[in-house]
Amino acid sequence: MAEPTVYLYVDQFGALYLGHAGKAFPPAIACQGTVATYVSAMTETPDLQGIFRTDIRARAAYSEGAGIYRILPSAVARPTDQEDLAALIRWAEATGTGLIPRGAGSGIPGGSIGPGVLVDLRDYVPSRLEIDPEQRTAVTGAGVSLRELNTAAARHGLRLPPDPSSGTWATLGGMVATNASGARSVRYGSVRRWVTHLELVGKEGRVMRPTRRLGGRRLVGSAARRHPARELGS
Repeated sequence: MAEPTVYLYVDQFGALYLGHAGKAFPPAIACQGTVATYVSAMTETPDLQGIFRTDIRARAAYSEGAGIYRILPSAVARPTDQEDLAALIRWAEATGTGLIPRGAGSGIPGGSIGPGVLVDLRDYVPSRLEIDPEQRTAVTGAGVSLRELNTAAARHGLRLPPDPSSGTWATLGGMVATNASGARSVRYGSVRRWVTHLELVGKEGRVMRPTRRLGGRRLVGSAARRHPARELGS
């Protein structure tokens, strides 16, 4: 008995729909074939210590964030350290593959999803969280959440003022990437002004460490007198 034809419909957001001949999901592109054909593994994959998956289950798990969008990535990578991330970037550059960095996936606009390789940075090491109460600064990793930072800083009467609504699980890497703000933005602005140094892995896997010349915001005099919690720069 011949295997029945499966029609795969892919909408403008990359969402997958299966059906038999004649079933339509406008606006959509109908292509004849099988799911296995569409989600076949890439011909060349990066050599990572961490995870790199192209199966449909892993890709579907990362196809959505907190917003309304749904885009199926071509693969999911979870680098474990800086060397892993550098190798992934070099591979992406050599193969012309797009990378979509992701923290908690809490952004509403959809910046943490896309059709390329989705890079989950929550496993990224080092996951640092060091508070210097005298300088009112913190050194953190991209995968540390705002809640984790403020919980540690609160022991010293400090906090990072920008407070997006997803702050309970939003990662600091994602907050910096999107310049997150929140309900206190009129008084304290977005997270950009509170950042003094960054460590980035860029083109060809090179590590860059840009520094704000005059330093970021720390303790604000008038605000500090009105609020028991002092402000923290990171």
